[in-house]
Amino acid sequence: MCDGIALESLRLMHTWLPAAVADGSDVAARSHMLAASAMAAVAFQKGLGAVHGLSEPVGAVHNSQHGLTNAILLPHVLRANRAAIEPKMDLAATYLGLPPPPPGYATTDGGFERVAAWLDTLAEQLQIPATLAEIGISDETAEECAAKAVANPTGFTNPLPFDAEMYSGVFRAAVEGRDRGRLQ
Repeated sequence: MCDGIALESLRLMHTWLPAAVADGSDVAARSHMLAASAMAAVAFQKGLGAVHGLSEPVGAVHNSQHGLTNAILLPHVLRANRAAIEPKMDLAATYLGLPPPPPGYATTDGGFERVAAWLDTLAEQLQIPATLAEIGISDETAEECAAKAVANPTGFTNPLPFDAEMYSGVFRAAVEGRDRGRLQ
C-alpha cells in the first residue's frame, strides 16, 4: 500500500511542485502539494533509508537545513541503491510518464535514468544546489558523518545495507557533484 501511495505522491509533486514554488499564492498547487506531503508521510511507514540516515548527521555536524540536505543527497543515494531499486524506478517512470533521458545519461531503456533525469531537472528548476560544497560543506567530515549515519536507525530500512564506506562514498560524491546528470 505504501508503494502505491508514494507513487501518487510523486505524481502530484511532478505535476504541482514547480507551480507551487513559482507562485506561492497558487492555492490549487499548494493544496495538491499538501496532499502529496501527507501521502509521502504515510509512505514513510516503510522507512526512510540512507537519504535521511546520512542527512541527519550532516545536518547535526554542519547545521544544514534538513530538506535541502536531503535534496542534495537524493541523487547520490539513488545511484548507490540502483541494483535494489531499478524495478521500482521503472514503475515510477512509467507512472509519471517520464520521457527518455537526455544525452549524458545511461542509454538503457529502463526507468532509472528517466527518474534520475527528472530529479536532476527538477532540482535545477527549483534552484536546489547540486553539491554539498555549494552550501559550504567540504569532504573533511566524510568519515565522521558516515560513522554517525551507520549508527542512525533511520538508515536501517535502506534497500541495500550501507556501511561507513558506502556512506562516505555518497557523502564525497555529493560534495563533488560527481556523476550528477549521469546515473550510470
